[in-house]
Amino acid sequence: MLKVLDNYNDIEVVRRAASLLTGLLKDPPVVEIFKELKGLEILISIFDTINQEEIKGAFFVCFKLLSEVEFDLLVEMQKLGLLERMISELE
Repeated sequence: MLKVLDNYNDIEVVRRAASLLTGLLKDPPVVEIFKELKGLEILISIFDTINQEEIKGAFFVCFKLLSEVEFDLLVEMQKLGLLERMISELE
């Protein structure tokens, strides 16, 4: 799913891939693979290029899930400045 998100520009494909990735990340072994692949950094770089609200919403859900299942990913989000960017998006 990370490759799909990183390589496709079609809005519908990205939205569906983000939603599917969110579902997959409920499985602890998938979270471990996600961390090994530096998935958070990939997602953040994609998130920063998206302008459509619906797509950003799918990423918000994914980031929320990640922050709930792995505290170290929440800390990493803070280090990468994602939390501040998300808050500014909501304002």
